Amino acid sequence: MDMIRKQHQADLHRMGLVFGLLAGLAYGLAVWGWNALQLWQAAAEPAWLMAGVSILLVTGVGGLVGWLCARIDNAFVAFLAWVTVGVLFSWLAMQTNYHLINRVVELLYPEFGGLHVYPLESFIRLFRGVMFVIIGFASGLAGVFQLYLVEAAVNAGTTAGRVTIIIVNLVIFAAVGLISDYICQRPLREPLVSLAYSINEVKSAAAEGREPDGMSKRALKVLGERINRPYKMFSGTNDPNSLISGSVHLDFGGEWAMCTVFEGVLSYCDLSEKIFAGRLRCLLDGGTQWACMIQVPEETQAELQAVSADLGDNPQIRVVRQMGDAVLLDLQGQAGAGYRCVLRLSGNTVYDRCLLID
Repeated sequence: MDMIRKQHQADLHRMGLVFGLLAGLAYGLAVWGWNALQLWQAAAEPAWLMAGVSILLVTGVGGLVGWLCARIDNAFVAFLAWVTVGVLFSWLAMQTNYHLINRVVELLYPEFGGLHVYPLESFIRLFRGVMFVIIGFASGLAGVFQLYLVEAAVNAGTTAGRVTIIIVNLVIFAAVGLISDYICQRPLREPLVSLAYSINEVKSAAAEGREPDGMSKRALKVLGERINRPYKMFSGTNDPNSLISGSVHLDFGGEWAMCTVFEGVLSYCDLSEKIFAGRLRCLLDGGTQWACMIQVPEETQAELQAVSADLGDNPQIRVVRQMGDAVLLDLQGQAGAGYRCVLRLSGNTVYDRCLLID
């Protein structure tokens, strides 16, 4: 009898580990895997690196907690343990999207080093408490339910019954993951997905000989035939108070543009040569900040004047790269002087700095 009981306990512990691993995997795929897939489908810069690391981490944590809960075999302890896990997973989701993303950008694009192009800390304050409460509570309930699923799986008489119970476990934790994604990732992803949809709609309409959506057609008209070329998209800035609007950077093989999406609807696009290079040229030619639609903080005005004098008349200005709230431009003077300049997008276009290129 003792041998049977010990074997049953061992089966419960083993099944708790398996269910915990699958719970973490389901949550991770629903949060980071789904996000990376959506970005990839939208021709945006996919978050595969963060997705892979995050999924491995939450899978391991889920396995550990599932095994411990199966050993303790107490519903209240399981609830508290999985609430803690839910809060931890929520924190990790916010860290990867609002903090670690800047580290990844600097790793993949060293030219943005030190710029912190995604200053998204203010967004966290919008929903951190809600995220912790909803995901923590949902994870706690899922963890209690998992405790009974583990017991049911061990006692299942058929493989089909056990597989069905495992699928139920996966669905429960995937649902918790999708809630997490909806709260903290969808607002950042939506401008990219909406822009991709608008571009595809205009291209499909042209191929089928029909009129596309009026708003999309008007907004994308300025891009001309460029939308038929391969492109990449990068997240721009977002409204820090509501997340209902955001900008998207478009790279057509070195020719850049920027679009604005409001409440999931594409509203405006323009070429970066006109927006950023044109405004900076206006300043260098002696225009006022108001006329050039670009702000120059008082502490950088002397620097900009020195750069203008060094470059001389009619310098070449080229947009090099855009990401987050930063735009990089290379300036080349007629006498050979070269500068890498940074503009920041914080509601208005703001001159940040120019550094001499060796």
